[in-house]
Amino acid sequence: MLNPRPAVMWFARRMEDVLRRNDYKGTWAESTVEALLWKLHEEVAELHLAVLRGADTGTVVKEAVDVGNMAMMIADVAYQDMKQAQYNGEQESWAKNEWQ
Repeated sequence: MLNPRPAVMWFARRMEDVLRRNDYKGTWAESTVEALLWKLHEEVAELHLAVLRGADTGTVVKEAVDVGNMAMMIADVAYQDMKQAQYNGEQESWAKNEWQ
């Protein structure tokens, strides 16, 4: 098993903290990749503005975590779709040896 880098663990803990604080909103599992992608674009724009406006480090980190969470949600929904396709015998060729 891989030992995640300290920076990855630090970032992942912040991502999880934000996810837990937003649990009341429900899960992203029922969202589509397309809907989540629109939200990712919004989060990237917020991060972009924070950096351009010289926001404090905490704000930049918060916005980066939001971007990370949206990207993770997209990956999770896509991965679940891929697993369902494999179950249905519709596995795409690129997925045959990846992410298992």
